[in-house]
Amino acid sequence: MQGEKKEYRNAWLTDSLYIKNSGFQDTYYLESLCYHINSFVKNTPIPVVVELNQKKWGVWFSVGHIRRLFKININYAYYDYITLVKNWLVRYYPQYSVDYEIEVPLEDNEILSKVKNEGLDLNDAIHLKKKKSVKEFAIIEKVMMKEDQFLINKNGKRFLYMSGTIKNPQTISVFKKQLLSIKDDVDKKKFIDENSTLIREFDERKEVVIDYQGQQMLNFFRINFKELNSADFEWKQTSPFVYKFGRFVVKFSSQNLMNDCLKYFNDRKTRNG
Repeated sequence: MQGEKKEYRNAWLTDSLYIKNSGFQDTYYLESLCYHINSFVKNTPIPVVVELNQKKWGVWFSVGHIRRLFKININYAYYDYITLVKNWLVRYYPQYSVDYEIEVPLEDNEILSKVKNEGLDLNDAIHLKKKKSVKEFAIIEKVMMKEDQFLINKNGKRFLYMSGTIKNPQTISVFKKQLLSIKDDVDKKKFIDENSTLIREFDERKEVVIDYQGQQMLNFFRINFKELNSADFEWKQTSPFVYKFGRFVVKFSSQNLMNDCLKYFNDRKTRNG
């Protein structure tokens, strides 16, 4: 695709004829996979170049001069393939880790101590503040170019922001370009705080139904084990062939498939302690 403009470098992902003539064993699978890859890379907060490798039958994902090949495997569900890619790419997403102080109200025992030991009036003691050290880790996980919005994860909670402010409107492309040029973590936080507007806290814990067949289901458990084994929830059986793992509702098509997946899950859980 030499000679193409930069913005069209991933155009092959939606070129049905190119994919049909690629020679891959299952071009229907490849076409759908490329559709999902295209949707994914359009929303990454960093520029990602994607190339098809027909010798090794994989896809190269490049961030600047850094790249990695992800083999195409029809036994991977499309979303699980994207999860594998994202788990690698996320280390290059805009992120920061900072420590700062905030003022918070006194605890009840501290208020009583002020009243009892220092003779302060109760009403005055209630309004006293103290400084507390806070550690904040934040990472921008997704950008929505058309809406000029981005999704940021702060200490495990997700928030939807708009780039720019009322006094200083800014497109997401300009915001992203400036942010990527900043190296210092404190400066990154300051830039985001001063050049974006909070829309709302973002709740994406909607149920996801997983009803894959055969090896795709086994690979779902392999690829998503960390989330399936999260301490944030208790997994449970809700009906004979249905299990709930947090946001995932897993529907098994057979007894043997269910037994093999649960055996893998429990064996790995035991190994991990």
